[in-house]
Amino acid sequence: MIFRILRYLVHNEQLIEKLSESRVMRRVAQMTVYSMNKANEIGHDAIEKVAESESIKKFSETEPQDDNRISSFSRTFMKEMQEGLKEMNDDIQKKKH
Repeated sequence: MIFRILRYLVHNEQLIEKLSESRVMRRVAQMTVYSMNKANEIGHDAIEKVAESESIKKFSETEPQDDNRISSFSRTFMKEMQEGLKEMNDDIQKKKH
C-alpha cells in the first residue's frame, strides 16, 4: 500500500514539477551539492597530508629491508607448512595400519 502511494507520487509529473520549483527543494539541492563538494575537498586534503607525512616517507625508505623479511617469512612459512602436512600424512598412515 505504501509503495503504491510512493510510486504514484514519484510518477506524478505535475507534483515533481511543483516540488522542483519550490524554494525548499532548490535549497536542499544546493546544500547537497555544497556538502558533496566540501567532502570531496576534505578528502583531497587528507590524501595530500598522508602523502606528505613523515611516516610514509620512513616506510618507503625501509621497504627494501621489509621485502627481505617478507620473503624470508614466506619461505619459512612454506617450509613449516610442508613439514606439518607431511607429519599429518604420516600420522594418518600410522592410524590406518
